[in-house]
Amino acid sequence: PPCITCPVPVLTPGSTMTDLFCSGPGHVMQGGFQSSVNGTCILYLFPGAAVDTKTKYALSLFGTFLLAFSNEVLLFSRKKLLAHPSLADRPYIRNGLESLIYGVQMVLAYWLMLLVMTYESGIFTVIILGLACGHFTFSMIGSVDNDENKREKDIQTGPLMEAASVTGTPCCGGSNI
Repeated sequence: PPCITCPVPVLTPGSTMTDLFCSGPGHVMQGGFQSSVNGTCILYLFPGAAVDTKTKYALSLFGTFLLAFSNEVLLFSRKKLLAHPSLADRPYIRNGLESLIYGVQMVLAYWLMLLVMTYESGIFTVIILGLACGHFTFSMIGSVDNDENKREKDIQTGPLMEAASVTGTPCCGGSNI
């Protein structure tokens, strides 16, 4: 008997079976991790957005990486916003902006979840890479910010002045000789 659920190759005018990138109209969930390359086409988040050519596949991988990276951008932005001193005395504005960024971050996070659920191995891989690269990038920026803040504090107070605040005098380790 013919397979009713098997993907049907879709040929565009002028193409042959060897030109096919994937087959089928685009699915949102496959039966386990697999690649769209010479496999089943996927549907990218919205109806009519079938990833059925090499170009669309490359763009979907790039766009997915950017979505994952952007999720980390938004997380970093929320942390910076909450730590911003000029907004400390304006909690409604600070919390409103932070909530707006959080909402956008959640939309991206759910889109990423839906993309993982396509079970397309390339999409899954670039999501992990985008999140990891974003985490690495913004943890490095955060550590540079922390180092600069520490350096600025050291310049303003200096190690001798810091010792003085702990021990009482900047010389002789605080002893009263």
